[in-house]
Amino acid sequence: MGLYKRGKTWWLAFSHKGRMTYASSQQTDRKLAERWAISYRAATQEGRFNPTAKDCILSEALNRYIEIHLKPKNQWTYRDTRYKLPTFFKHFGAETPVSEIRHMMDTYKAWRRQTPSPHDPEKTLSPSTVRRELIILKAATHKALEWGLISQDPLAGYRLDKVDDKRVRFIEDEEFQRLLNAAHPNLLPVLLVARHTGMRQGEILALQWSDIDIKRGWLCIRKSKSGEGRFVPLTTELMDLFSKTPLSERTGPIFKRHGVTMLRDGWIRSQFQKAIRLAGLIDFRFHDLRHTFASHAAMRGVDIQSLAAILGHKDLRMTQRYSHLSAGHLKTSIELAAPKSAHKTPANTTITLQSPLGAEPENLIQNQTAKNPLISEGVLVAKVVDRMGLEPTASSMPWRRSPN
Repeated sequence: MGLYKRGKTWWLAFSHKGRMTYASSQQTDRKLAERWAISYRAATQEGRFNPTAKDCILSEALNRYIEIHLKPKNQWTYRDTRYKLPTFFKHFGAETPVSEIRHMMDTYKAWRRQTPSPHDPEKTLSPSTVRRELIILKAATHKALEWGLISQDPLAGYRLDKVDDKRVRFIEDEEFQRLLNAAHPNLLPVLLVARHTGMRQGEILALQWSDIDIKRGWLCIRKSKSGEGRFVPLTTELMDLFSKTPLSERTGPIFKRHGVTMLRDGWIRSQFQKAIRLAGLIDFRFHDLRHTFASHAAMRGVDIQSLAAILGHKDLRMTQRYSHLSAGHLKTSIELAAPKSAHKTPANTTITLQSPLGAEPENLIQNQTAKNPLISEGVLVAKVVDRMGLEPTASSMPWRRSPN
C-alpha cells in the first residue's frame, strides 16, 4: 500500500519489519504528502525513526502519573502537582507527544526562571521551584515508560541543575509575639503549633483529635511529606491550648473554619500575609516557622539527631543546616525551643522522670527499641523528653504502637 486519503488528509500505509504501519502526513495536498512520504520512509529505513515505537501525548502521561501514582500516595503533592498542569501545557502543549519534549526542556526552564513569583511580583521564581517542576516531568515520563505508554523515556539522562535551597530564615521570640498579636483568631493556634513543634503546614491542618494525647504530652503525625508517621512531644503551652477545648468537641479535625476542616487555601495565605505585614516582618513565609523552631532548638542545645527526629528528616544532611547555630552545651528538652513568655507555666514547676521497674532511661529506651523496631523515630524523640516523664500510650493512639 501507499498513500491513501482519510477524510481530507493523506495517510501513508506501509510494511515495516513485517508489521503494517500507518502514519498521517497531516497534508491535504497530494504532492506535499508524497514529498513527506519519501522523507518518512527514508528516515525509517536509515533507522533514524521507529514508526512502531509506542508514544503518548503529554497530557495523558501527566494525568495518569498524577491520578495513579500521586493521588493514593500523597494528597498534598497531588493537589500541588495538578495545580501546575496548565503551566506545563502552556509551554509544551497538551497534545504534544512525549517523545518530542526533550528539546523543549531548556526553553521551559529559562521561561520559568523569568516568571514573576506569585508571592512577590518583584521577584522571579526560585531555581529550586523550577527544578521541582522539571522533576515532575521526569517522574511522569519515567512512569509512562514503566506502564508501557512509551517505548523510550525521552528525559532519561536529562541533568537537573544543582541548586542551593538551604534557606534558614527565622525570627526572634519578640517578633513571633508581634506576629501572634496581628494574626486572625482562627489562624493564631495554627501559628502556635507551627512555632512550638516545627511541623509543616499540611501536617498541622491534617491533625485529628485522636492524634493527640494531652495527658501524656504527645501527638502523632499519621503521614508526613516523607510518607511516614512520627511522634512529636508537646510543650506545656500547647498542652494548655488543647486542654481548653471541651471534651465533647474533641472529635474529628482539630483546626476548623466554618465548621469544616481548615484547608491549605487562599484564606490561610492571605491572612498570614496580612499578619506578617502588620507585624512588620520582611521576607517571612509560613514554612519559616519551622526554621524558627529548629534554629532556636539548635541554639539552645538540642542535638542534631534528636532535632532530625522531631522534624521528620530522613537525611541528617537536611538538619545540618542548623548545626552552625548549635550552642556549646546540650540540653535535651523540647521546652528549650519554645518561645520565652511570661504565662501559664509557674517558674518553680518541675517534672521528673520515673522509670518503670527502676530502669535507667537510656536502658529503657534501648530495651523498647529492641522490642519495637517500628518506632525508631519515636525512640530518638524520647531522648529529647526523657527528663519530662512524658510518653504516648497505645490506648490513645490505637493506629500505631507507642514508644512505651
